Amino acid sequence: MNSPHRYLLLFPAVAILAACAAEPDTSVVVSIARAPGENCDFSDPTKYIEGGAVDMSVYGDASSYFQVFSWESQLQQITTTVNGDQISGPVLNTFVANRVELSYILVGGTNPPPGIINMAAAIPAGGTADKASVGVELLTPEAAAAGNAAAVTGTSQTLLVTFQVAGNVVGGAGLTTNPVTFPLTLFRCPPASTDFNCAEASQFPLACPTNYHSQVTSCNIPGRDIPLCVHN
Repeated sequence: MNSPHRYLLLFPAVAILAACAAEPDTSVVVSIARAPGENCDFSDPTKYIEGGAVDMSVYGDASSYFQVFSWESQLQQITTTVNGDQISGPVLNTFVANRVELSYILVGGTNPPPGIINMAAAIPAGGTADKASVGVELLTPEAAAAGNAAAVTGTSQTLLVTFQVAGNVVGGAGLTTNPVTFPLTLFRCPPASTDFNCAEASQFPLACPTNYHSQVTSCNIPGRDIPLCVHN
């Protein structure tokens, strides 16, 4: 149950990892998408997922998807000393994020427009991915509306969400993280279904690889996620 590897059932045919390679000059790097664990706890950086899913029949145009990612800062702590007196502390290179910039590709459909969502997060210089994380809202209202319009009962669509976290270091310089692409499977449960994860629906068979079993994420948010394959 506590394997570091968790896989999404029916992962889209376009297999994209939840982290793209950072540019050489990127100072703050967003890496893996953390799995919610047994109690919707994203604190364990060894558990990760490669994609998510949204049942658009629950909240429709008001659908959302919040995901926690590991991130790290390759900046160095800087202090300024004059005549033996420290006049500035090591917080100058703390990165303070204030927005997430998003773009979308709806496979086989009309792409939602790019957008910006305000946020607040910070990582100190030298912060490591095993201890630092950032939560990102992946759906703008326009993207949710487009996904709701595209979702059809009995089928699923793939929405590729690409984002960058942007802000400034305390010292004033602007900074943007590496781009990350995270796939969301958009689907619509049959009207008669009482299972928000469509676990009993024939179009979402519970077929996991050998030595894996199916498990629904534990955040208990209606409309979020279909079963994951978890190592025995």
